[in-house]
Amino acid sequence: MKDATKYEKKLKKLLTGLSSVRVARDADDDPVRTLIVAVMEANATTKLVQKAMDIFERQFVDFNELRVAQPREIVEMLGKSYPHAREKASKLTAALNGIFQRASDLSMTYMESMSKRDLRRHLAEIGLSAYAAARVVTLSFDGHGIPVDRDLAETLRMDGYVAPGADLDDVQGFLERVIPQKRALAAHQRFRRFVAKRAEALAKKRKIEETARLAAERKAAKAAEAIKAAEAAKAAEAAKAAAEAEAKEKAKAAAKKKAKTASARRTKAKAASAAKKKAKRPAAKAIRKKAAKKAKRPAAKTAGASKARKKKA
Repeated sequence: MKDATKYEKKLKKLLTGLSSVRVARDADDDPVRTLIVAVMEANATTKLVQKAMDIFERQFVDFNELRVAQPREIVEMLGKSYPHAREKASKLTAALNGIFQRASDLSMTYMESMSKRDLRRHLAEIGLSAYAAARVVTLSFDGHGIPVDRDLAETLRMDGYVAPGADLDDVQGFLERVIPQKRALAAHQRFRRFVAKRAEALAKKRKIEETARLAAERKAAKAAEAIKAAEAAKAAEAAKAAAEAEAKEKAKAAAKKKAKTASARRTKAKAASAAKKKAKRPAAKAIRKKAAKKAKRPAAKTAGASKARKKKA
């Protein structure tokens, strides 16, 4: 984690007096029960966890019956207000079934021969979260683990005990390096009290952040709508321009076609007129010739009559 040395000094102030605390696990505590509590404990208050365990003990004959329960049944028992109820119900039954498949019994004794690294890997494989795995390793197998859930990580970030951008893995790795194994359980209990004490401040912070997030989403949605509207207007303008250009092209083509048709008509009319005139020329010539011939006949007749009168005289 960035600036780990700086945050280590601050964290040690939070854990002042921890070195003198001696917290031992109950040797008679059932590891399976520890596992169930570990699953239910993440992001939940001690009161809620105790309530959940009371429900399980009241509703089921034993943990083996809990193992075969449907996750939706468990959610109904816990109530939808229980933090991450559906996810926890699924992880819980998956883990219990993982143990049963491996041991043919709901017993975790086979894990005792595993190295601490293999144990944590195995607990993850059967479905436990990093928080639950760390709690089981610490309480049931004398291993070294600091359970870190979202509430703890966020509270530590809020109060400046870890880097602002540190995620769950970063915080857990940092705490496990700073806090020795023999103080792990005491530290876990101190952190649980610390989170409970700062719960109201954390809830207020989350509300402010949620309000800001919703406002940012609304702003982003409005900006997206504005961009969409602008793009739509631009597209409409482009479509209008394209339609106008297409209309102009069509009008131009129509005018060109009309002009071509008119020109063809004029050419055809001119040709017809010329042909008509040409056809009329022989007729007109014949008419003129006939007229000329007809005009010559009276003259000849008059000349003949005049000649006859002279002869007679």
